[in-house]
Amino acid sequence: MNNEIDCLKDLLTNSLKLIKPKGRLVIMSYHSIEDRIVKNFFKFGGFNSFPKVGIYQNEPSPFLVITKKPIQANIKEIENNNRARSAKLRIAEFKG
Repeated sequence: MNNEIDCLKDLLTNSLKLIKPKGRLVIMSYHSIEDRIVKNFFKFGGFNSFPKVGIYQNEPSPFLVITKKPIQANIKEIENNNRARSAKLRIAEFKG
């Protein structure tokens, strides 16, 4: 079994050390699990799928989400490349 999910999480976590303020992180995912991880990381700054409430609130996200919804292939792209149907592209800007 490969560890793609762990590698994705490592990449996202390490990106915080590498990206300069106003730099953009662009991630293309091909599976719903990967997309959810990327979406939550951009939105909440971590891997939880929901914000914490009360005194245990999440830290503000270090990202400004550029794509509220993922960019997906159009019909023509899918006709040319059937595998493109599952691809989702998300973009976020590092606040620094």
